[in-house]
Amino acid sequence: MMFPNNLNSSNEDEAKRKYEETQREVEGHSRSDLSRYVVDLLIAGGLVVAALTVLMWILYL
Repeated sequence: MMFPNNLNSSNEDEAKRKYEETQREVEGHSRSDLSRYVVDLLIAGGLVVAALTVLMWILYL
């Protein structure tokens, strides 16, 4: 039995819309994860620099 073209087209449009929506969600999450990673690296780097500064300050007093 053949399906009408408009029904098939409607299903394809729905599938394409869901795919594009999923792609946008994945891209959004990957960007926010990357920015969180960068912020964490900056914080960790700052803490390391602060710890080394305090250590050198204590050693050279």
